[in-house]
Amino acid sequence: MTTSNKKTPLGYFEKAIAELRDTQQELQAELEELRKFKQNYVQLAEKLESTTQELQAVKAELENIKTNSQQTNKQIEEVEHQNQQNIDAVKTGIENGSIVAQKAVMLRGVDNEHWMGFCKLDAVNHHCLRVWKSSDNTWHDDIRVKASFFLRARDNHHWMGCVGEHHSYDVFRVWKSDNSWQSSIRVRAARHIYKG
Repeated sequence: MTTSNKKTPLGYFEKAIAELRDTQQELQAELEELRKFKQNYVQLAEKLESTTQELQAVKAELENIKTNSQQTNKQIEEVEHQNQQNIDAVKTGIENGSIVAQKAVMLRGVDNEHWMGFCKLDAVNHHCLRVWKSSDNTWHDDIRVKASFFLRARDNHHWMGCVGEHHSYDVFRVWKSDNSWQSSIRVRAARHIYKG
């Protein structure tokens, strides 16, 4: 188109149409950008909704954990309190003598190598106590205790014991389980039995 045509009405129209086309293309481009923006907005809104739901689920789970933790802590405190009460009761029972602690298996002798304890039952089911030596794992019949009130005679129904004193001598007799004393002790060949 010539320069003269630009100044004619037809030239003005052609120029206006060209500008209108440019504007239309710009608007079309902006409209496309708005569509993309709207699409991105919808996607962001969906993600936000999903994130909100997940956040609410996590929040509910945290509340459950908090509640369970509080209940567990309360139960632990109750168990600790009950255990402390039991310990205090046992301690009080031991202190006032209402609880007797179980005896040790063996009692210490002269040192940490010698221990007194049960060794065996004899032929008539009496308990035999002996000294156990830990260094060589052997038993020894060398426990000394004060003399018993009675000494066993021939069986569990006959027991020997002192019944009194006669002319500065101790008098021994046999006591029978029917609560009677018998003067039937015999010793071999001794004129006097040493009174120590």
